[in-house]
Amino acid sequence: MLFKLLKESPNINVKVFGSPKEKELAEQMLGTPSLKKYMDRVENHVGSLTLEQVAEEFKKCSHFVGHDSALGHLAKEVGLASLTVSLGTVRPIETAPYGINTFVLSPKTKCFPCFPDTECNFFQCHADLSYQAVTEIIRGFVVDEDINFETLKGKVSPFHLDSLNIYRFGPSNTGWYAAENIGDGESSLNESFRDILKVALTYKMEEIEENLSFPKISKSTSEQLSHLRGGIEQLYQLCEFGKKYSKDVIVEISKDAPSIERIKELGDKVQEVDQLMDLLPKAYPLLRTITDFYKVMKSNLYGENIVDIGESSYLVYNDNSVLCSLLYELIGNTVSTTESGSHNIGHTKEGNA
Repeated sequence: MLFKLLKESPNINVKVFGSPKEKELAEQMLGTPSLKKYMDRVENHVGSLTLEQVAEEFKKCSHFVGHDSALGHLAKEVGLASLTVSLGTVRPIETAPYGINTFVLSPKTKCFPCFPDTECNFFQCHADLSYQAVTEIIRGFVVDEDINFETLKGKVSPFHLDSLNIYRFGPSNTGWYAAENIGDGESSLNESFRDILKVALTYKMEEIEENLSFPKISKSTSEQLSHLRGGIEQLYQLCEFGKKYSKDVIVEISKDAPSIERIKELGDKVQEVDQLMDLLPKAYPLLRTITDFYKVMKSNLYGENIVDIGESSYLVYNDNSVLCSLLYELIGNTVSTTESGSHNIGHTKEGNA
């Protein structure tokens, strides 16, 4: 890729950075015969600079291309246009640098991203980012100052483009930074639900309406979302039971002669609800994010007495119930309106929302 970039772009100069452990590897890479005639345009700083010195060198550059790493975030902090290549265990949306003129390239490999203890001998995620596609993406990013997917389609085979995602980071209508997939492929189940969950949480927690384009989804993904919607309905019902039993505890305690046996019975019911909520992600794995979040909230109930704790418990179940209502509606809108050709994920303000 470096050879092709230097050969086809005579006005580009390259600086290479890395840790001392990568010094030998960098020397081997830059010592290949094909790069010899271009080495007057390459500076090798691998293993020879402190982070402070790297930052000073970055200030002399205009673009950064590299992995999701400390150097990548440093480059963004300095203000460089940034293209991050996400592979292996990296979560491209969660951990990549955010900012203006920032892009992230990631594979569509089913097992990506993996975990640090995942055994892998094939590295399919690396193979899914072909050098043909990556080279042309870098060229557009550096030379044309942009990555245009329509231009890429005229230069790179669909076979190579269909195996990757390209995200552009920038401010959304809320003013927050967000990732936009600039490709024209179909969104996976995880990608679709991530956007839906983001809209719901933004509205639920900040009362801010974020309008995202409806994802382009396959029939299979539409069916999976509909199945997930059933799990959200079950979670909503469990939350309603949790609200009821929490409220009943408060009512019982408020009586002149509260029944300890009744309070214990209701406490057992609340515990049963929590246990069922823990089991739900086994049938609907994408609900794990929601159930884990509210498990943390339940473990941090506040109050100086049983009444206060009961009220706190009720509010946690109510919050979860409202979120489920939003998700149920948004998924329904996504499945139905995607088929009819609507454009934005949206929700009404009526009802539980």
